[in-house]
Amino acid sequence: MRRKPRVVLDSVMAVSAFLTTGLAAGLIYQCQEKVHLYTSEEILQEIRRVLLEKEHIRNRYLILFATPYLRGCREFYHIVRACK
Repeated sequence: MRRKPRVVLDSVMAVSAFLTTGLAAGLIYQCQEKVHLYTSEEILQEIRRVLLEKEHIRNRYLILFATPYLRGCREFYHIVRACK
């Protein structure tokens, strides 16, 4: 039986996959069962830094993930208010 190849997931691929559903996300998804994905503490720190400290990326993250959440809260508020 052949061993799975080892692949290091770098910060650029991880951030791209996190923010989009494009090529990077597709590659990581397809690789999950075909290779062993590895990373390091330094790479995780870089991912964290990029997502939290780079304003243009943080704003995109907020738009992608917070907007649907806020929309749901707004709809919930209107439903509760209508029930009073």
